[in-house]
Amino acid sequence: MLDDVRPIIFLKSDRIHLRPLEVDDAALCQHWVNDPDTRETLLMYRPMNKLGERKFIENVSNQEDAVHFGIGLNESGELIGVIGLHMIRWKDRVGELGLFIGEANQRGRGLGTEAMELILEYGFSTLNLNRIQLFVFPFNETAIKLYKRLGFVHEGIQREGTFKSGRYVDHLLYGLLAREYYATRSDKAKA
Repeated sequence: MLDDVRPIIFLKSDRIHLRPLEVDDAALCQHWVNDPDTRETLLMYRPMNKLGERKFIENVSNQEDAVHFGIGLNESGELIGVIGLHMIRWKDRVGELGLFIGEANQRGRGLGTEAMELILEYGFSTLNLNRIQLFVFPFNETAIKLYKRLGFVHEGIQREGTFKSGRYVDHLLYGLLAREYYATRSDKAKA
């Protein structure tokens, strides 16, 4: 079969590609979302079993208001994380972005940056979104630096929006408009 020979690649950069999440990815994703280090930056707080993760993957593949991808390494095809746009409001052309690199040994290598660049291009240029927003915990300084570097603007705080690790934690709201995204791209092209 053709899909057994070549991996599905939907979007590609120098080192990574984005591909559809498959039911076969459930066990690996389950491992990631149950890992305390990964879970620390997510809203998840309940354990996820393989059946639950499988249902999640099946559900997101059928949602009209979401597009999720597995992040794979070009060299090996290894799945290292997940990225997606969800809660898309088509009338308003707004989507919410989520990302995590599940493989700890792949963090800090700029792969999340490449995945973000791919999904921003896809969100603005293919889905015709006008705004992409995200929420991040204040202690996730690495992610905040990435978002700012990509042009996201800090727009507000949901004070004590989540109970995590025995305390209430704020959510920081960041947003990027299509015109801001295209302006930074044209500035980079001129440089």
